[in-house]
Amino acid sequence: MNTSKKIKNLSLINTRDLTGIKTQDNLLIKEKRLIRSGKLSNASLKDLDILKNEYNLNLVIDLRNDVEKKQTPDLLPSGVNLIEKPILVSSHMGMTHEEKMSDKEALIDFVNRVLSQGDGISYMKNLYSYFVLDKHCLKMYSEFLQIVKDHQEGSLLFHCSVGKDRAGIAAAFILKLLNVSNSDIIEDYLLTNKYVLEDVNKKVGFLKTKINNPLLETCYFNLYLAKEEYITYLFDLIDKNYGSFNNFRKEALKFNDEDMEKLKANYLA
Repeated sequence: MNTSKKIKNLSLINTRDLTGIKTQDNLLIKEKRLIRSGKLSNASLKDLDILKNEYNLNLVIDLRNDVEKKQTPDLLPSGVNLIEKPILVSSHMGMTHEEKMSDKEALIDFVNRVLSQGDGISYMKNLYSYFVLDKHCLKMYSEFLQIVKDHQEGSLLFHCSVGKDRAGIAAAFILKLLNVSNSDIIEDYLLTNKYVLEDVNKKVGFLKTKINNPLLETCYFNLYLAKEEYITYLFDLIDKNYGSFNNFRKEALKFNDEDMEKLKANYLA
């Protein structure tokens, strides 16, 4: 498997080091430099110690919106810098009432509203279209990639809530720019399911006590598990609207040839 590696001994569910992923040039991503993750609000003292002292973590980029950050604030090791780059605003995600709700209340409200529209697949594809067509999303990803490119020492961790969509596509963009194959990018994207399935099943069990709908389980899986059709849909949108990923990174991500060479020099060995 040419994929990111789950960081050992962490209680955090989907925190993975991109170390060792091989590019099509047979170069490897350097050790302990790039970490993808879900939210850090449940981080234990041991988790924080591992990230700080074993991985030399010194920068966290939070890709969540303000509502999510208020509901489940990050827990960070001391001395670690935090940059916020909200990829999706509340309106993109269909969040309208969640800010005054608890995390569980917001989940029930969100799933109920998605269920009123179907099984969740069209919702997810619409969300993924924002990643490559919406001006705000593209601006945030562009700024995110510039920060990643320029990060010289220690490790950088980027995360959303689950580490699947916003962080998953952030990882996909980084890997594409480093010349990792689409098949390996898709394999790494799908690896999320190995690490979140247990938690997803627990959430479904909870929601079944609150929501009576025969589509609930299917819908929740479609929302919270990675599906190959989502990321291939995104790649297809890029080709359809920009002609190629190379055009997309120049025109939409504002990531020029010099930026790409600097990114490769910084993270490949």
